[in-house]
Amino acid sequence: TLREGGQASKDAGRMGVSMHEYLAHVAGIVHHSQYLHLGRDAVRSKRMEMVRLPNSLFWDRSMGGGLCLICQEALAYMRKRGYSLEGLEKTLHKDVGQPVFQHMRLFQEIHGRLRDAGKLVHPVIYFSEDLTRALPPKRVDNLRTIALAHGASVTSQMGRASHVVVPDTPGMAQDPTSDWFRTLQMRDVTVVRELG
Repeated sequence: TLREGGQASKDAGRMGVSMHEYLAHVAGIVHHSQYLHLGRDAVRSKRMEMVRLPNSLFWDRSMGGGLCLICQEALAYMRKRGYSLEGLEKTLHKDVGQPVFQHMRLFQEIHGRLRDAGKLVHPVIYFSEDLTRALPPKRVDNLRTIALAHGASVTSQMGRASHVVVPDTPGMAQDPTSDWFRTLQMRDVTVVRELG
């Protein structure tokens, strides 16, 4: 059950919609606002601050699942600020072209709640010695910044890493025993990778 269910039920009744329709609208507002403020076409300063949530969390409709937690945080945010559903939509869908989003706190709270519940797991990245020797220090720092902006942590110990970044090597794609990514394109703070 939702912590904020009482107020949400009243709001849904006042609007003349079912609770499911109301919550679907709340989730839709949050989902769309992430694309506006954190998506590929969003202002770079906002994208550097945080990455948008994976769509799979919005599809996780299980009790205590991703969608439930997202709606709980959004409803709590609405209650604290006195927003109606329409007010939440107007608030989260404005200031798209601005370098700062005044409601980034909501996204941070949602990310934190999902992370604490084990629904949002971020990688621990190790940049191999081969990579750090092959690239200029500024480029390695740029990769570190990208990783941190997207919620990952960077370690200096390979044994603590969940992901190891190495330079592309000949024959990488032919090794059937290992998973790998190959860089296809670099755009701003976005790296397009091929998974093999």
